[in-house]
Amino acid sequence: MSISHPPSASNPNQYVDGVYDSLGALLDEFGTDTPDTCEDGVMSLQDKVLDATHMSEGYIVSIKAVPTSNEINIAQLLSSEELRSRPDNHCIPVLDVLDVLPDLLDDSNTLLVMPYLRPFDDPPFEIVEEIMDFIHQTLEGLCFIHEQEVAHR
Repeated sequence: MSISHPPSASNPNQYVDGVYDSLGALLDEFGTDTPDTCEDGVMSLQDKVLDATHMSEGYIVSIKAVPTSNEINIAQLLSSEELRSRPDNHCIPVLDVLDVLPDLLDDSNTLLVMPYLRPFDDPPFEIVEEIMDFIHQTLEGLCFIHEQEVAHR
């Protein structure tokens, strides 16, 4: 899976098959600006979550930096084909784990690629039935992860 923003015409050799060849090339291309100063930056309400474009498919994804720990194994388990097919699994699927591309800000993190999601209330709820459905799905998902012997915070 190749994920990134396209290279500029001024530095086409720094970008090969969707991956920058070095941290220096990445910083040369994008600088050290914060997301709010970048042309296509999206400010996330969550720390350590960025948006990106799936290069071969063209859709937006989220890249989340998580501590290199059991959280990655748990997320992959809940995203396995067997568990993904269950209607009570409302967990956000992991599309890819970028363990070969380190988090540039913290090398104790691994990067998870997941679908880009809107806030739970976008669009806003309009009728009580929509709120009840949201609560039902949330509790059903909670029961599902407990069935898998996964605790949460």
